[in-house]
Amino acid sequence: AAITYSLSGTDASAFRISSTGQISLAAGTVLNHEQKASYSFSVVASEPGQNPLTATRAVTLTVTDVAETITISGLANAAVAENAAWTGPTPTVTGHRGTVTWTKSGTDAADFSIVGTTGVLSMVARDHEDAADDDEDNVYEVTVTATDEDNITGSVSITLSVTDVNEPPAFASTSTLALSAPEGTTGNIGSPVTATDPEGATLTYSLSGTDGSAFQISSTGQISVAIGTVLNHEQKASYSFNVVASEPGQTPLTATRAVTLAVTDVGETLTISGLATPPPLRTRPGPDRRRQ
Repeated sequence: AAITYSLSGTDASAFRISSTGQISLAAGTVLNHEQKASYSFSVVASEPGQNPLTATRAVTLTVTDVAETITISGLANAAVAENAAWTGPTPTVTGHRGTVTWTKSGTDAADFSIVGTTGVLSMVARDHEDAADDDEDNVYEVTVTATDEDNITGSVSITLSVTDVNEPPAFASTSTLALSAPEGTTGNIGSPVTATDPEGATLTYSLSGTDGSAFQISSTGQISVAIGTVLNHEQKASYSFNVVASEPGQTPLTATRAVTLAVTDVGETLTISGLATPPPLRTRPGPDRRRQ
């Protein structure tokens, strides 16, 4: 007699059986070791008729584990100019099941931030002249890992390079420098007024502003009274000008600091010359009237 086959038991609905007894997965069934490591069901063989005789055989199916991995795409080495924040692209994943959680690790992981639900990396603005990465070479290294609901992971490592940008020189203070000198002063006034360049360039100094021509400045930033300038409190009690620090180049970057100079009064005395003390006046004695 022709025999027909069917399945029964706990996990029978996850499978199907053909007319020849071939077992296969039912539509919608996915074998996943991490979700379900074994299945139990029975194969029932039946002969035709109103009261068919049957035979049953128990079946167990063991789902073996396979090393699985998640593939991450969309992340690559990148570069960003110093003093600018960086935000990376949104990565994509394949080979995962369910929700993916993103984490970061590696040498410079602490220098980055990551969104746990999207895998987007970011980093705050960095200073090329003051590298914060572990090697202090301005190349920040990080590994991004995606973990799915079955605890399957995939990772990708990238670097972010912080590039140098030519920055302008800067004075230690941006407030107006207030100087004072007594009237009649010649030569240097105060200490040198200097700036620094982040890239270490040698700076040159010049003066500008309302009274800039009344003074001069050396290559070391020392201000002095220009030839022909006479500081006189009664004529001009204060001067205003700017110290300009410039880096070399066809289009140099500069820094400017305002300076005021107060000319203090000095007690002055007039000296008179050309007058002499007259000699004492001589008188001639008159006649002795007592003899008369």
